[in-house]
Amino acid sequence: MSKKVEIIVIILIFVSLKVSKAATYYTDQIAQAHAEILKLEFAKADSLIKAEMLVHPDNVYVPYLRSIQWCIKAYFDAKPSDYDAFVKTSDKTIELLEKEHSDEALLMQANLRLFQSMTHYNWDHAFAYVSSLISGKKAIDQVKSRDGEYLKIKAAYEVIGGSVPSQYKRIASWFNIKGTPTSGVKWIEHYVNTQKHDGAHFLEGMIFKHFIYHLLDIEESKDINAYLSHPLLFYIHLRTSKLGAKQKIKQIETYSHQRGKQPQYYIYLKALYQLQLQQPEGLNTMQVFIQTHKGSSFMASAYHDILLYHCSQGHIDDVKALKIKIKSLPKPIFPSDKKVFEQIESIETCTQQMTKARLLFDGGEYVSSMAVMNQINTSKLTKPGEKLEYQYRMARLYEKTNQTKMAIAWYKKVSESTQTTYYYPSYASYSVAQIYRALNKPDSAGYYYRKALQVNDSEYKSGIEIKANYAISQLK
Repeated sequence: MSKKVEIIVIILIFVSLKVSKAATYYTDQIAQAHAEILKLEFAKADSLIKAEMLVHPDNVYVPYLRSIQWCIKAYFDAKPSDYDAFVKTSDKTIELLEKEHSDEALLMQANLRLFQSMTHYNWDHAFAYVSSLISGKKAIDQVKSRDGEYLKIKAAYEVIGGSVPSQYKRIASWFNIKGTPTSGVKWIEHYVNTQKHDGAHFLEGMIFKHFIYHLLDIEESKDINAYLSHPLLFYIHLRTSKLGAKQKIKQIETYSHQRGKQPQYYIYLKALYQLQLQQPEGLNTMQVFIQTHKGSSFMASAYHDILLYHCSQGHIDDVKALKIKIKSLPKPIFPSDKKVFEQIESIETCTQQMTKARLLFDGGEYVSSMAVMNQINTSKLTKPGEKLEYQYRMARLYEKTNQTKMAIAWYKKVSESTQTTYYYPSYASYSVAQIYRALNKPDSAGYYYRKALQVNDSEYKSGIEIKANYAISQLK
């Protein structure tokens, strides 16, 4: 889900472009509809868009905003049919925009193409589309002339580009930017600070700012009351916050009480946190979610979470039955769900205690997780990667329980492992580097940050590279 969360957030930035107030297309009604879409108030947005169509029936921002709305619905509050609708709507919108000859239309095409590529995790295609659409000095100068948009796009490429060096070099040459995301952080902060607090572009900026902070492991102070007023910001807070599952459940209940309604993905999150806490009622909550929202974009993760819970309880028959049931389900249409189903199919056996400890850890129950880990007979960890995972999880527990010396020792064990097909050595290297950085030992920190860059696991490669390269740039 973490990758999904990262994809969802960047989508909201790339697919929403504003042109100057003097332009014919971006009217006040379009601006209001844009904001309502980001607030998940789709009915209000529909009314505003319909009113706009009565006045300007040929306004290309109408189908463009429709595409934005479908993409958000497909991920947050809808069914696979909405994903199909987004693909069809965005294709038609791009065809329409291709007939326009303005730089604004060119940039809108780039954004929609970029989203289509990113939803399939195909970064090569994503940047190739942008490269082909935003080309030539005139188009770049047009972007630069709109300060807010230039800063936002530049910040995005600065951060995301760092994960794909070959594409990043091309993008860097367009914008004449350096090879670290440091300036991207500054630009997006400036962008947020210069926007009106009730507008769509402030919300976009906030969403992207929190995405960058999470991606780069930057600590951020938050006013939870501000998040409770906006569903997308609150969702991002829940998925990226380091609070424990108990606190998050309380915040979900507070949110539901204040707003009087609860989007479907909050039901999923509440169930997830209950299962992390080993609470049986989490199964009931998750079943409510599954029955009420069949086919939503969180469905595969829901089944995966139930499977892990049964595994943590030693319910092997339930695990086998669930795997059989999952195979009989319709093939998932969401790319992220396809990935989860592949993970479920790859689970051959259950390591009960390790899984239980992992769920407790994810729920912030570190003492309980440590107690479970101490019960594991390490001599029985004979399968590839099992012992490495055990050492890595012990190191994290020592760190979370403020046993720094033990954490360093265990992280180093994992870091020196030759089993580089797993992500544990690189993440252990990064974690021990973070500890050394906090201890004001830049030389040791730098050594382990660079060691973290040796990751071979393609699924985690870009994430660890972005974090480590940013951290290296911050060392004094």
